Amino acid sequence: MRFSLAGLLRGYPEANLIYADGKVIILDQDGNLSLATVSAAGLKVLSAVPSLLKNNAWTPPTLAGTRLYIRDRHEMMALDLTH
Repeated sequence: MRFSLAGLLRGYPEANLIYADGKVIILDQDGNLSLATVSAAGLKVLSAVPSLLKNNAWTPPTLAGTRLYIRDRHEMMALDLTH
């Protein structure tokens, strides 16, 4: 399957993403965190948390086991994804 990520991520400012367990985790520069599925039909956002981080979030999210690490210029968060 081939598709354009740029086309799928319309509506997101600069964003970093990772793919895990059939889903895409998106962290945009404004600190918005989203969980989505992706297919040839497009991006389907399953869940979103707006403004989780307050400053520029340019570092890609990191997944270690069931823990997701995100950070901006001033703080870092570890989120447990088991539930």
